Amino acid sequence: MNTEITSYKIKNVTPGIRISLRGEDFLVTNKEHSIIDAEGISELVYGQNFKFDLRLEEYSVIEPEETELSADTSVHYCKVRTY
Repeated sequence: MNTEITSYKIKNVTPGIRISLRGEDFLVTNKEHSIIDAEGISELVYGQNFKFDLRLEEYSVIEPEETELSADTSVHYCKVRTY
């Protein structure tokens, strides 16, 4: 990967942003240089804390603007209900 592109991409990751890497979704909680602290937000890693070196990872930023809303057609809205 090109160093300039990697550097630019890492600069765009800030605390509070959501990223997808290793097939899971994470919320970035802290960043120091290219090392981030992240909390898992997808089902497998939910509530667990991780550290990643973004220079070594293939990741993508989850853009809220690209989120597609869909209707919950389950009985009594079970898919979206939070407990």
